Amino acid sequence: MRAVSLWTSIPIVAGVFAVATFTTAFAGAGKTFGNWTAQCTNGLTCDVSHFGSSDDPFSVFELQRTSQPNAPVRINFALTDREALKDAGTLQITAQADNGARIEMPGATIVYDEDNWRWTIGGDLPMDQLIAAMKEGSSLHVAIVGKTARIEGNLPLSGMTASLRYIDDQQGRVDRTDALEATGSKPPSEYAPASDITAFKDLPEAVRKDFEADGICSDLEESMFANMEAFIARFENDEVLIGAPCGSPGAYNAPFALYHGYGDDITTMALPTMRDGRPGVMTLPYNVSFDYRTRQIEAFFKGRGIGDCGSYHIWEFVDSEEGLTPTLVKEMEKGDCDGLEDGGPDNWPTLWPQK
Repeated sequence: MRAVSLWTSIPIVAGVFAVATFTTAFAGAGKTFGNWTAQCTNGLTCDVSHFGSSDDPFSVFELQRTSQPNAPVRINFALTDREALKDAGTLQITAQADNGARIEMPGATIVYDEDNWRWTIGGDLPMDQLIAAMKEGSSLHVAIVGKTARIEGNLPLSGMTASLRYIDDQQGRVDRTDALEATGSKPPSEYAPASDITAFKDLPEAVRKDFEADGICSDLEESMFANMEAFIARFENDEVLIGAPCGSPGAYNAPFALYHGYGDDITTMALPTMRDGRPGVMTLPYNVSFDYRTRQIEAFFKGRGIGDCGSYHIWEFVDSEEGLTPTLVKEMEKGDCDGLEDGGPDNWPTLWPQK
């Protein structure tokens, strides 16, 4: 089961716990390799992240890459003392690997996102050198020096190579020239297999109308939409699958609308389901995660926040004369909110397949 999770860290500042939430909400819980965790959104924006302890200056250090061909790698980080660099002024950034490699970033710029308590390093960065050093070394010392502050700390690099290979695989870059680890001679794809949608304007017109006045999704604020993992997946013959949050989310459940079509001819999609032993359809699945490689969508509606009850679905898209067609792979349901995890939804009573 893939569970929706937020990319978070918990720094300790002056003895007070504060949660630093990065902007991306991830479809999958990700995989951990050594000291690093790799995870991707529905739209295949992938992060390789190290989560530090309360004694580390960097509570989170992340390499992030979208699924676009030849996409650059971006550096994001959060600090245990989140006030330390807010007035740092001009910055100098260096990284020193234990294998002797030294990377200086004289062209670096830094932007602070106050809403999410994070910094992004941009500009003309020697990312090829940095990634090579992180793959070959066992630790990396990072120093960020400003007019009023100096932040430096060590990043353990165990698991970095496996994490980079994982996101290469997830983004379909294996054996391609734009891979980070699993490089080969194949050219990059002509288009991203899937990508995130973060603004209403980026939705196709046939979909966007549902988010305008009196549309079925119009009560969703765009500021919330940006971080809720809307995506577009592209297939052969100009075929697309779109998933977008639709309507205001609850405390732990967010409804999604699905759309399918070719070019500008896009319509809503209903998903098959079982109720009382009879087939039916679902138009708004909740808490959707999408896996481009398996062509599967999972939805986990939580009966309450701890997730000890609710319903869980898996659908798989198969090729047909009408294009991608959703088929019900699994449907589980537990109505008794008894506080027992029971091994998760996979072990709940089965509605489909019927025994």
